[in-house]
Amino acid sequence: MIKPPAFWTSPTGAHHPAAILLRPLSALYRIAVERKLRTAMPMAAACPVICLGNISMGGVGKTPMADFLCDRLSTMGHRPFILMRGYGGKEPGPMRVKREHQAADVGDEAVMQARRWPVIIARDRDMGAVAAVEQGADIIVMDDGMQNPSLRKDLTLLMIDGKAGLGNGLVFPAGPLRESPNFAMTRADAVIVMGPLAEDVPPDLPIAPETPMIRASIRTVAPDLPVDQPVFAFCGIGRPEKFYEGLRAAGVTLTGTRSFADHHPYTDEDIQALHEAAGNAALVTTAKDLARLKIEQRTGIAVADARLDVYDLPLLDSLLARIGARTDLL
Repeated sequence: MIKPPAFWTSPTGAHHPAAILLRPLSALYRIAVERKLRTAMPMAAACPVICLGNISMGGVGKTPMADFLCDRLSTMGHRPFILMRGYGGKEPGPMRVKREHQAADVGDEAVMQARRWPVIIARDRDMGAVAAVEQGADIIVMDDGMQNPSLRKDLTLLMIDGKAGLGNGLVFPAGPLRESPNFAMTRADAVIVMGPLAEDVPPDLPIAPETPMIRASIRTVAPDLPVDQPVFAFCGIGRPEKFYEGLRAAGVTLTGTRSFADHHPYTDEDIQALHEAAGNAALVTTAKDLARLKIEQRTGIAVADARLDVYDLPLLDSLLARIGARTDLL
């Protein structure tokens, strides 16, 4: 993913000349997305499907949230499978991800999630659901499926970045949105707002009073390094600045940072350049980036883990329990 233009992220960016020029294309894009979703005939899976989605380009924390949901569902006695497209990988699927798979084959997120949970990658999500059920799933957690109409969802959780909000409020390419927020809200069973509780919920979110809202945030855990060890951080994720801010909040002293495109495939030259730029500082990256590194490239690179805090856990658990109860009818 290329770096988004500045006018995408600013609330006043809707008045930028480029945004105004691109509005006709945005209207066409929005109409095409809505028509695709309205006219689709989604397949009903043989088990409940929980969809995690967002309406903006870039990362919002769906991967750690999928991990968290699987953890809660497993505690409730279910056998959750994660279903994802396998973005960045060459395999079309449906395929169950194994520990020996590489990010180039199945995508970095799939490699990372498969360390803990059964993961099916499939560009055809309906066929992926069939494969998951055949291999023992009684609930499917669909990672990034908000705009995919091929599979019927039993619970749709719409994730929003509380700090970034809706950017300039415009649909791609004039803005960062994948679809109209109002249309997305008609399909959302609950909204998860990501960010510290101290942050206000974005006022431009068209959340209906009856729609449950869950607050959650991701905090970065400092890597296991000597005290006062300076760090040079790098990553290739949707919103790299959030990773760097998280490291600083965890008490890490950053001597420098380097950002790559989302899902960037690291070369040996990249790694050598990073070591040279770091000097005496420790190189630190994300678990998602580590999944894209070859084994021999990982030497001398530490990982800062992410932890998800859900502030409205009873509400989330009640939604999961309601969906989980449907497995008793299968």
